[in-house]
Amino acid sequence: KASLDELVDTVISRISKPYGMVVIEHADCLRDANYIKEQIQAKNPEIKDFNISSVGPIIGATTGPDTIAVDFYGEKVTISSGE
Repeated sequence: KASLDELVDTVISRISKPYGMVVIEHADCLRDANYIKEQIQAKNPEIKDFNISSVGPIIGATTGPDTIAVDFYGEKVTISSGE
């Protein structure tokens, strides 16, 4: 669960207002997806809109079971060649 808690902390630290939908995608690990949702809600009750779904067959075949992805609108990220 430490890796899931770290993922939750990353979402909480990087998500930005206005809070849009948080999409949690999983590869045969619905229990972990629900855990992430519950932890995000517990740490920030203002985040209310969630969608939990399974990854598609292409991503699932590439990553394998127990993969989790969390999609959300966050802070602007810029990458320059000097970094």
